[in-house]
Amino acid sequence: MIPPDSHPPTVTFWSRTLSGHPPALELPTTAARSPQQSFAPRNLALVLDTELVAGLPGLAAAQGASPQEVLLAGVFALMYRTCGQNDLVVGVARSGGVVPLRLDLAGNPSLSGLIGRVQSGLTAVDGADTGPLDDILASVGIESAGALFQVLVLLEPEASVPDSCAGLDLVFDLASEADLSLTFNAELFSETSMGRMAGHFATLLGSLSSDSEPGLQAAELLTGDEREQVVVEWNDKAIEFPLEATLHGLFEERSQSSPDATAATFGDQELTYRELDARSNQVARHLSELGVGPEVMVGISVERSLDLVVGLVGLAKAGGAYVPMDPAYPIERLEYMIRDSRVGVILTQSHLAGGLPASDARVVLLDELSTFDGLDDSPVESGADCQSLAYVIYTSGSTGAPKGVVLNHQGRVNNFLDFNRSFA
Repeated sequence: MIPPDSHPPTVTFWSRTLSGHPPALELPTTAARSPQQSFAPRNLALVLDTELVAGLPGLAAAQGASPQEVLLAGVFALMYRTCGQNDLVVGVARSGGVVPLRLDLAGNPSLSGLIGRVQSGLTAVDGADTGPLDDILASVGIESAGALFQVLVLLEPEASVPDSCAGLDLVFDLASEADLSLTFNAELFSETSMGRMAGHFATLLGSLSSDSEPGLQAAELLTGDEREQVVVEWNDKAIEFPLEATLHGLFEERSQSSPDATAATFGDQELTYRELDARSNQVARHLSELGVGPEVMVGISVERSLDLVVGLVGLAKAGGAYVPMDPAYPIERLEYMIRDSRVGVILTQSHLAGGLPASDARVVLLDELSTFDGLDDSPVESGADCQSLAYVIYTSGSTGAPKGVVLNHQGRVNNFLDFNRSFA
């Protein structure tokens, strides 16, 4: 083995430069790679904004660089934003052959800072008296060009590309700023995805070269059409819904359009919309006689059953707002909720009534049908509208006393119509 200090200078340079080289770029392929990857080259034009093309010589001159060095900086910026990797190796082809150019893009550099890194990297490579790419790879024990870089950039018209670079993922031809192109492997990338990448290159370079000189992370990447799609089209979720509708109003509309359809089931029991409408109207009428109307809180402590459905719909038709009181709640919590919400009426079932805390609230047993028999089952005019309270839900009280959150009909109608649309 040759001692480290006896390595030829060129070998020492490349050993130092490529030591611990980064893994392959995580390019967004549209097809899975195979162990024996085939290559089907496709070519597309890289179209820059006419103002950017016209201003490129002046932009380069201001940085003490060539237009091709500016464009090369743009490729590094594109790979950084596309792959999310700071440590990048790109093959650079010039008249003297191909060399690997490794840059560290950490620190969110601006375009001028990135151009400076490109120039420093090229200067270092030029000073190393490099030989053919195959010799460079062999000197540092890298088997192939593809194991080191997947992107090649042609900087000069006379650039010589060795056979070892055939089949790379992407080749950017930047030799003439008036005729830029991108060659890609169609076995890995679709023309659509590469068209997007070409657009990103143009947009990113234009953004980086603007007067504000944003850093790589803040520079615009999306094309105008993509930004319109992301910001406007994909967020155009506004759906017209009846602003004045109420929960019980929606139920009544369905009852009129499908009176004999099944509205609710529990075990082997069921109610049609016609039956539920009639029974809930009777409950609403009884509650109205007890003084229930808009903004009046009514507790409901009922187990899952058809009684629960009848009670909720009837209460909404009476215009009141329900306060759910789980029969399993501790008695102290129920007492607090009744007191805090000023509940004047509680809907419950016969077997649960004895478990309610003592209060001044009137107790209505939903399973005692005799209470409602003979009552008019036509609709009740409660005066409730979309802004009326629909229910009050209490928090757990884990950080203190439970807090009641009030919700109106309009917000619940919005939610329920969205649920129906999303899960229909």
